[in-house]
Amino acid sequence: MTPRLVFVFLITILSVGLLGPAPVAMAQCDFQMEAERARILIDRATEVVHRVDLAEAGEILRAARVRLKEAFDLAQRDQRDLACRLVRASQSLAQKAIEVATRNVRILEELEHRLQRTDELLRDSASMVEESGSPEARRFLSGAMEQQKKAWSAFRHRRPRLAIKLTGMARDAAQRAVRFAEGGGGDRLRRVDREIARTDRFLDEAKDRVLDGNGRNALERAQEVQARAKRQLHQGHPGIALGLTRQARILIRRALGRGDTQPKVADVKAMIETTSALVDRLQEVATEGGHDRAFRFLQRAERLLDEAQTALEKGQIRQAVVAVRSASALALDVSEMLERGDGE
Repeated sequence: MTPRLVFVFLITILSVGLLGPAPVAMAQCDFQMEAERARILIDRATEVVHRVDLAEAGEILRAARVRLKEAFDLAQRDQRDLACRLVRASQSLAQKAIEVATRNVRILEELEHRLQRTDELLRDSASMVEESGSPEARRFLSGAMEQQKKAWSAFRHRRPRLAIKLTGMARDAAQRAVRFAEGGGGDRLRRVDREIARTDRFLDEAKDRVLDGNGRNALERAQEVQARAKRQLHQGHPGIALGLTRQARILIRRALGRGDTQPKVADVKAMIETTSALVDRLQEVATEGGHDRAFRFLQRAERLLDEAQTALEKGQIRQAVVAVRSASALALDVSEMLERGDGE
């Protein structure tokens, strides 16, 4: 059943349900007051639906207007009970149109933000690719730009799922371009190996120095994240592995008590960048695998990263740290969720 038919079915059921046997309360209905409430809801729905231009919401809104007109016709013929049931059906339909349109507005706003982040990634990648002179890097970057152009077109034509898929492909191609610009996949794998080895050494050093319960908990969490980083590397996801091992180091510093002191601006920036890179890579995996629940968590992490960046720019260091830690925790939860395969 198409989405349009689903909503038409919803309208039919709702109207039939409200036109069933008249409850006693209908005898006390103030038709003029209920009709005015329906008009206010329809006006509000009209404004929201016009903004998103969504067919399903428009269908429900048209049904709300029809029910209201029918209610007035019945009221003029002094069929007050039936008129009241119809006017309340109109109210329910108008409210449903608002809910459907508002939900779509939120989805489109989040998607637009993601597309803008991909644009930034492409701009950053372009300068590195040009400096490298690598023809393979240029080819991948050209493909990334083409996919991103199609993603924006899908977004403008209100095809959000296609836009998400295309912008994910654009990010993947841009990251491949960067890998070629940096000297190829082999060098990148060696770099990730070095980063993981560095975290292993940091873990070994911390084990004898962390004594309190909270520190031990953070250290155990770091060990879990580091183990996950190694699994991701072995599964062929070096980007995610790199993000995870860096998150493990953040947890080790917290275990050692360094996370409780006033952090430097540069440290917070690094935390934001590290977490942002991990979120981006996890989004690619979530998008490709159709993991909608995981993707929603990552969208929330992106919003927290934006809050952290805004707080940092205002000099609100503590608020920035709280936001980026929350984003980091969400990203780590999603990583674990994707490994278990329950991110649908």
